[in-house]
Amino acid sequence: MKMYALDTNVVIDIIRGKPPYKARFDEMLISQSKGDCGYLIPSVVFYEVMSGFYHTPSKSKQNLFENMCARQSAPYVFSFSKNAVWDKAAQIYATLKQNGKMIGTGDILIAAYCLVNRLTLVTSNTKDFEVVEGLLFEDWTG
Repeated sequence: MKMYALDTNVVIDIIRGKPPYKARFDEMLISQSKGDCGYLIPSVVFYEVMSGFYHTPSKSKQNLFENMCARQSAPYVFSFSKNAVWDKAAQIYATLKQNGKMIGTGDILIAAYCLVNRLTLVTSNTKDFEVVEGLLFEDWTG
């Protein structure tokens, strides 16, 4: 079963109903119900999205997000606090710093989470993530 992790920008676009993200997410939910794939929202993405709601409240959008969280592939929920994730994040940071290709801390943590848990990241932020060796990602915009 293919497992996806949703990046913050993708979650926000799904909540806003933006094509093609909403349509692709709906297709993924159908595939998930058949057992063909699943998705997770990494803890750092949850933090980033909820920070936005606390700053600019929108009860209807927050309800949509909470529904997305509830529909995650429960059997595949991984602990973000695993030392393996933090260790991988430290390795990514060191490699990027040595190569002069730094990205944001949140993106490093998301990449580490995906690498450790063998997830494909769905993001429209491919420019930052392409510098992380071994990370599988998809851009649903085409």
